[in-house]
Amino acid sequence: MTTPWFELLSEKKLLAHLSSDSPDPSAQELIVKLIAYAPRPVVAGADVEFIPYGGSGADERRSAASLSLQQTARAARRVAGLQYKLLAVQVFAHCQWRFPALDKRVPLPMQQTLLTTLLTVCGGTALSEVACHADLALDSLPPQALFAVSLYHRWVLWSVCQLAMPSRPQRNAAIPLPGQQDPAVVMPHVSEAARQSVEAQAAGSLELLARLQERPLPMLLPSVQTFGRYTETTTEPEHDWQSAAAVTQEELVCQLNFELGRYHFFKGDYSDAGLCFTRSETLYRSAPWRRDSQFVWLNEAELTGYCLAVSGCPPPMPRRQLYHRLRSSVVNGYREIVDILLEDNVSQELPMTTRDTVARDVAALVARRAERVPADLAHRIDILNCVRRALEDHHQVVDLSAPLAGSARLQRLLLDAVLEALPACESAPSPDQCRERLRLLLLRTGQHAPGLVAALAHHGAGAALYSPEELQDLVQLHTESEEAELPTDPPPAATGIHDPVVEVGCLERRLMESYSPPELAAILRQLAALKPGRPLWRANTHWQLPIPVQSVIMSLPAGFLRDYFYIVMAKANELLQLKRFDGSRELLQSILEEAQSGPAQQTPTAAKLVRLIGWEKLLADLLQLLHNWPKIGDYRELTPRAKSCLSALKGSEVIPRSELVEHCTLYLLNVCQWDHLIDHLSEQERRGWTQMELAALLAAVCRELVNKGNDRQMSRNLWNAVIPMFTVSGQQKRTALGTCSSVQRDSPLAIMPRTQLTQFIQKVHEHTSLSVLTSLLTRLHNILLDDSTREMSLEHAGLWPNVVNNTSLFSLGSVSECLQTLLAQGIRLYPAHIPWLQGMADLRYAGHEPTSSLRHYLEACLVSSEYFSRPVPRTVLSEAVLRRMIKCCSALHCYTQAAVLCQFLDDVDYASAFQYASERSCSDAMDAYYECVWDVTLLEFLTSLHHRRAERTKRQQVIKLIGQLELNSNNNEEIQREAAAVRKARFLRAMVKQYAA
Repeated sequence: MTTPWFELLSEKKLLAHLSSDSPDPSAQELIVKLIAYAPRPVVAGADVEFIPYGGSGADERRSAASLSLQQTARAARRVAGLQYKLLAVQVFAHCQWRFPALDKRVPLPMQQTLLTTLLTVCGGTALSEVACHADLALDSLPPQALFAVSLYHRWVLWSVCQLAMPSRPQRNAAIPLPGQQDPAVVMPHVSEAARQSVEAQAAGSLELLARLQERPLPMLLPSVQTFGRYTETTTEPEHDWQSAAAVTQEELVCQLNFELGRYHFFKGDYSDAGLCFTRSETLYRSAPWRRDSQFVWLNEAELTGYCLAVSGCPPPMPRRQLYHRLRSSVVNGYREIVDILLEDNVSQELPMTTRDTVARDVAALVARRAERVPADLAHRIDILNCVRRALEDHHQVVDLSAPLAGSARLQRLLLDAVLEALPACESAPSPDQCRERLRLLLLRTGQHAPGLVAALAHHGAGAALYSPEELQDLVQLHTESEEAELPTDPPPAATGIHDPVVEVGCLERRLMESYSPPELAAILRQLAALKPGRPLWRANTHWQLPIPVQSVIMSLPAGFLRDYFYIVMAKANELLQLKRFDGSRELLQSILEEAQSGPAQQTPTAAKLVRLIGWEKLLADLLQLLHNWPKIGDYRELTPRAKSCLSALKGSEVIPRSELVEHCTLYLLNVCQWDHLIDHLSEQERRGWTQMELAALLAAVCRELVNKGNDRQMSRNLWNAVIPMFTVSGQQKRTALGTCSSVQRDSPLAIMPRTQLTQFIQKVHEHTSLSVLTSLLTRLHNILLDDSTREMSLEHAGLWPNVVNNTSLFSLGSVSECLQTLLAQGIRLYPAHIPWLQGMADLRYAGHEPTSSLRHYLEACLVSSEYFSRPVPRTVLSEAVLRRMIKCCSALHCYTQAAVLCQFLDDVDYASAFQYASERSCSDAMDAYYECVWDVTLLEFLTSLHHRRAERTKRQQVIKLIGQLELNSNNNEEIQREAAAVRKARFLRAMVKQYAA
């Protein structure tokens, strides 16, 4: 509930109000009200009545009585005004004399009145004459007066810094109706006078504050209760200076150096600022009063930032949490994984499930002999996990005896991990039990590791966990056990695993992890001996084969050959999906040789099997070619193989599967074998193969385009084949609640669904084919959009019709989605093709995505000008493109960028530029772009704008830019063009860094 301010004129009510939660009115509002409504003293003699000469005695007595009443009223008015201002000082004392409490809420003239009142209260009327402070003898001032003087001059430097910062201008007073003017509104000439006064005092304040810290002087910090009260009978109130807190010299120097450093920093004197900040930081870090000081209120983070800024050192990066570091390590090939787990043994942030998952993944990579992980990384992770389990009293699931037995490096790691984990025992619920678990871990592993006990005796972990006598006994016991005679019978573990179930499980795991054909054959024979009659190809349910290949392999007799061919073929497909093409070809070559020369050649299906395996090798080669595009190397060897595969469709006993046919067709399209697709494959052969039909139509248009033919029938055929894919048919579908809903389905007249068209587009990599498809979909998009302001630019516009029948049957969203996929594919493969960059920018603009649209427009400019080393061609940065970029900047509230772009037009759009430059809420770098303005008219407008807003710093910046010689309007055209070109390139580079970096 808001309390009227005039009800708080009592000191008790005022303090109770300020002590409440979220007081309304706030302390700043109260200061404004108290100073604004403080009664002004009446000038003596202004209201004395004129007594005529020769008046009667009664008239003289009445005049004397009237004069006495006026004098009494004048004195009461003066006392009331002083009390109002004293209450404002008490409110400021409640804010602990902190200047940020006054910023932006209390006008500058009122701040000056408040600080002057404090000078009067603490030192009398003479001290309020600030002009005389230069000759003050500081050591003769009372402690409270010294505080008032220091606070005033500190405020002067603080205000100079605040005035240099950009801020909203003060509200101008409206028509001054009596009783309706806002007290927080200060007339502009009053604010300007206060600002000039503060700036004029800055040099003197700096000198006085420097003298203040030369030697320690007593100083008192008043509180709210320190100040007395003006009454009708008390014109000079008694203040309780004994209740004020003493300010030490360290506190004064610490706070004073922070504010002096801030002033020097804003003035650009970074060497003096660095000295002040360093002195303040040194005192603040070592001071015992840093948390409870009433005088020092500096922000520690702000002080650290200033110190880093003046030193030129980047701020230290905060250390990320262990989980994020672990994820990053996994992505980057398990780098620093050992250091992360060592740290986690102490902090214990990661759950054991996460660590176990990492251990299993690394073990699988090591088993596959992956190149990116060391061979012993799995053992190192197991050792660290064992230490963590011992700390948390978890059951050990890994036996470390074997890896530790022959590796001094792993033994050293175990000892280091135990030593670094000892601090974690101190924070455990029972530290002694935690240390005992670590002792037992070392004892158990040391029984089977010959060098561990000897290393323990010379390691810090041994000294931390064992006494010298215990270490001596351990070493002696270990030496005796080594000298003891070995038993004649080897232990059971040395003869291998005797449990058939366990052995079968181990072999099946090796079977799934191995990709070596000889090793796979050996494992299969071992498994066949342990479990005869079992189909081993079912060991992994994820082993899947294409149906034609599976049917031929399953026709082989049950036994080793069928299992071997099935499993190797499945692993080849698995590597193919992982894009490990060389490994897949190696596996396929091994079973191809087995089928041609091994026992399999005697089977009835040997010829079919050889042909199918050869086609699978062809598919691997085609997929690798697409994956490496455009770095395809010598592909000529693949062309006859692809043609031979397609010729097998002509009544052959074994026909290739559909995926292979599609890839062969797209391969011939991508390597420009258009004649074979058009002439050698008859329409009857293409019937039923939709992607082959579409590829033949596209190849015909490409051949006609390259040969510069004029037959538009080819492009008409492609148009008629593609546009039905984007028609939709509405149907009614009844829901479970009994209501009807409209459902849109693909047209049954299309040669293929849109999903297949998207898959077809993703496999097209040749430049001309991509260009033709992009042109077709762009024309269709423009027709359906039917908005000239958002049309897309396109190549080969003469190939396609300008209208379609019944546009309501088409889905614009589907066309946009497919076109976006196509343009993204083209830009990925040919990033320097400017029409596709412009097309993507136009598409994003039509979809109301200003950021992405700007990014692609700027990328087109960057590519066409070789990173702005030469002017951007007008075909790229045309008038239409510039106006779209301006609209995008406006939509993003980057009005200064939009105003600068208005200069790029042939006829500068001054109306729009002035409107954008006048915007107050802007989301770009604002005046940092003024260096990119070369139009003198726009610069003159900016000068006038900042003058009206009383923004002196920005106004001076623009005036300095106008004075540059190259912008002189009397220069010849060549100099003016060069000046404009330099600023254009500078601006476009800045835009690229923001939007396209």
